Amino acid sequence: MAEVVTGEAVVLEVPCARFPSRLLALALDLFIQLILLFILFLIVGLAITNDGVNGATAGAVALTVTILIIVGYPTLWETLTRGGSPGKFALGLRVVSDDGGWRSGSCSGSRRWSHRCCRSAANDWATISPARS
Repeated sequence: MAEVVTGEAVVLEVPCARFPSRLLALALDLFIQLILLFILFLIVGLAITNDGVNGATAGAVALTVTILIIVGYPTLWETLTRGGSPGKFALGLRVVSDDGGWRSGSCSGSRRWSHRCCRSAANDWATISPARS
């Protein structure tokens, strides 16, 4: 049990989510994302095959669908549900601020979005920057 001091100076003892429950919630979220990605790729693939478009268009649509699922899905869920996700809901976990209150949806979603963008930029920079000797 962790002790949390609220804004009214009241000490609360609240249980913290442990690693296995967080890992299982993440696994459920990733499973849902993979299912969505498979379904959308199937729909886009059938649409592209029937229309006879070129490879560049198919690649652009596939990249857009992938980015929407990988970045948009968690951002949308966490923004609309104040930090929650389907995996967290399934396991009964909730995201709270350091004083024990609910996280505001815009704070959690914008924070998650900025972290994803920074990690993506850092990975891109590490990939394209020359090696230093």
